[in-house]
Amino acid sequence: SGPAPLGPIQRWFAEHGSGDRNRFSMSMLADLAPDTDPAVLDAALAAVIARHEALRTRFYQEDGDWMQEPSPAAGDAAPAEPVLARADLSGVPAAGRAAAVHAAAVAAQASRDATAGVVLRAVGLSAGDGHPPQLFLAVHHLVIDAVSWRILLGDLDRAYRQLVAGHA
Repeated sequence: SGPAPLGPIQRWFAEHGSGDRNRFSMSMLADLAPDTDPAVLDAALAAVIARHEALRTRFYQEDGDWMQEPSPAAGDAAPAEPVLARADLSGVPAAGRAAAVHAAAVAAQASRDATAGVVLRAVGLSAGDGHPPQLFLAVHHLVIDAVSWRILLGDLDRAYRQLVAGHA
């Protein structure tokens, strides 16, 4: 617990990264089951963020050195704002749907702020017309890698299923 120096790869990024550092992310777009409940998905995302300190970590400079520190878990309290943003694309013509999904993804990525501890953004996309709902996740690359996705998605699936079943 408490502040810690950056790891080697994180330090390299802090020293050599250029441009908009908040755009340095890994993202995923996944089809969801048609009956996915957005409110339960939001609660599941909040539970996963509470479980994993990396998803609550803020990055800041102190005396010229970059540091990282996770914020405390919210515990049983509901987050101040929903984790899952929603984008209704049902009114978007099929020809423009890919561009609308891209715009929602770019907006989600741009709204992250690693210095404020906002390293994950999630958008639930609904298109209607028999299209399955989708989940777009953007996570800052300072806290996730290819191996971590399997853990994150597994925990999200487990949290969702437990909440649907009425469990914590």
